[in-house]
Amino acid sequence: MSGRRAAVLVLLVGCTILSGCLPRGDQETLLAWLTCGECEAAQRDSVLAVWERSSRRTVWFLGAALYDESYVPDIERRLGREYDLAADGSLSRPEFIADYLARYIQSYRTRAALALGDIGSRSARSYLEWTAADLAQLAEVRSAATAAWVASAGSAPAAIRAVVGYDEPQPDSAPVLPAPAVQVTDANGDPVAGDTVKFELGPGAGSDILADTMQRTNSSGVATLGSWEPSTTPGDHVVLASVPGTGLPQVEFIVTVAGGPASMASVAGDGQQAPAGMIVPRPLVVRVIDAAGTPVPRAEVVFAVVGGGGSVRPDRIMTNALGEAASGAWRLGSMAGSNTVEATTAGVSFVFDAAGLSGGAPALLTTAGAGQLGFAGSALLEAPEVRLVDGGGNPLADYTVVFDADRGQITRPIARTDVNGLAGAGTWIAAGPAGFSRVRAWVPGTSLETWLETRVLQPARIAIASVVSGSRQISMREADGSAAAQFTSHPAGSDEPAWSRDGGRIAFRSLRDGNREVYVMHPDGSGQTNLTQDPDDDSSPAWNPTGTRLVFSSDRAVQGSPDLYTMARDGSDVVRITSGPARDEEPDWSPTHPRIAFHTDRTGDLEIFSVVPDGTGLANLTHHGAADVTPAWSPDGQRIAFASNRDGNFEIWVMDSDGANPTRLTNASGLHLAPAWSLDGRYLFCIAQRVGDATPDLYVILADGSGSRNLSQSADSVVAVSVRP
Repeated sequence: MSGRRAAVLVLLVGCTILSGCLPRGDQETLLAWLTCGECEAAQRDSVLAVWERSSRRTVWFLGAALYDESYVPDIERRLGREYDLAADGSLSRPEFIADYLARYIQSYRTRAALALGDIGSRSARSYLEWTAADLAQLAEVRSAATAAWVASAGSAPAAIRAVVGYDEPQPDSAPVLPAPAVQVTDANGDPVAGDTVKFELGPGAGSDILADTMQRTNSSGVATLGSWEPSTTPGDHVVLASVPGTGLPQVEFIVTVAGGPASMASVAGDGQQAPAGMIVPRPLVVRVIDAAGTPVPRAEVVFAVVGGGGSVRPDRIMTNALGEAASGAWRLGSMAGSNTVEATTAGVSFVFDAAGLSGGAPALLTTAGAGQLGFAGSALLEAPEVRLVDGGGNPLADYTVVFDADRGQITRPIARTDVNGLAGAGTWIAAGPAGFSRVRAWVPGTSLETWLETRVLQPARIAIASVVSGSRQISMREADGSAAAQFTSHPAGSDEPAWSRDGGRIAFRSLRDGNREVYVMHPDGSGQTNLTQDPDDDSSPAWNPTGTRLVFSSDRAVQGSPDLYTMARDGSDVVRITSGPARDEEPDWSPTHPRIAFHTDRTGDLEIFSVVPDGTGLANLTHHGAADVTPAWSPDGQRIAFASNRDGNFEIWVMDSDGANPTRLTNASGLHLAPAWSLDGRYLFCIAQRVGDATPDLYVILADGSGSRNLSQSADSVVAVSVRP
């Protein structure tokens, strides 16, 4: 083969190694010339141009890595070698790349000169002169790049720190997990990617094995050692991490390898007591250490009953990294008296003692949380609580109690009994649908359990009137009593809210215009408008089923003797429907029948009457000598709830829509007024001031009279309530 063809072959082989340094078209040109014996002279100049172009491409490609680190992986792939700093760590990255490039070009120039021996002195000299000039220029590039790289705080490593540590003894002959890792950052604290970190054994490491010790930092500046397997030599084992060529201090990683077990001590569980035949409340825990006091991990500890009978299950446990092992459940023998368990490993041991108590069977008793009223999605007022006692009624402390809700959520489902034997769950959040929900409390390892039951109600939104800073204001509340929004704020006050059946409006009474007037507003409190605009007092609004008319009480006909009127929803078309020398007040329009219930003193005492909206069909429903007031129709129109003092104090009662079957729902000392039904008819709200209440509060009671709950419990007096449909 001619010298020229040999030279081309060298170039092609080199380009193959470089995997793409020569464009495909140039490769085809050289191959064609290499296989053509008759066209050497004609193509000499073009071949030399291709050659020179390819050499310049290689020099430029390597030099680009001085400024753009993203070229480094391509350099590694194209050169077929791993990029690394000099072995002695004395060169920075730009210095190393520049030196490597200089050596590469010098070697390539020498090979090229030999291969070009017979091309001609002019061509050979031209190529040699070009590489010499390029090397001179490269020296300048190297100097500038090194200075810029060293001066740049954003790229130069300025700190190295450990990102993992080891606070626990390490089992011998097992890989250290997680492996040592460091983070390299610049002067601004930003991660430095692509730097080489060297991991090496420190003093006292013995015959530890390290793998993949030269690691480059990732995009987060973190480099992780491949693996580290300590030897069996007891004591401290050290690995050092450094960034070569930076002068940064080494980072030290230390793990301690324990020797053989030398002693065992109790950590917990000694000296307990429990009824005979029961499991003691806490596990037995031991710690195993070597002669130097170092915890021994992965040592098998055997727990065995040596006195009193009973059992321990499981009975073989490996120590953890702290040298600790915890037994399984220890059930005492069936006879009262002393019980003992011995824990042993490798010739060392410890004996635990427990007292078996005499008496009858223990019991788990409910002390709080049962029989409540709760709203779906809301927390109940009382958290479930139980008490664990022995057969003699004595409290059993330190036992685990688990609480499980069949519906809803317990926020702290596991508790331990205190010195009084009490264990309480966290908040009990009820879940729908409406009905009963239960919580099971039980003691693991025993048959002891108890159930706590509550009544779950469907949530609702209500408008209430309460005294706020000296005046009555209307606000919206959730059914559980929590505040949602305040609707009114006029200093003259607002009360008697009444939600329309479609939920689109709220009627109310206010004194803001100098006398009592009926107003209406949107459900967000906006658009407050006076509907009555009459100089006499108007109050107690209530909506018809379609939300097109309202009934209200007014003394515009006879001062001091209010009658019932109806009007359109915009205040027009006012119609008087009752008359006479009596006070007709607190009307409520039936949701299903053309009847309006109200209370009146026209018989000499306060009674519940009903009337057709056109004023006909007036009827007395209560016929009782006591005061019967504030009627409220049930959602199905079949019943009327009201307040009555017929048993001495005002309580909430319910009767059929025709007045039959009056039944008392509440039976508590104090005052109960203004009932309002839930939309499903399962429960009622009412205003009550019971003994112990500083002010009237909002209560909820079940429609069958069972259960009650104070929803407001505030210093502000609640005076009226309306449920949003």
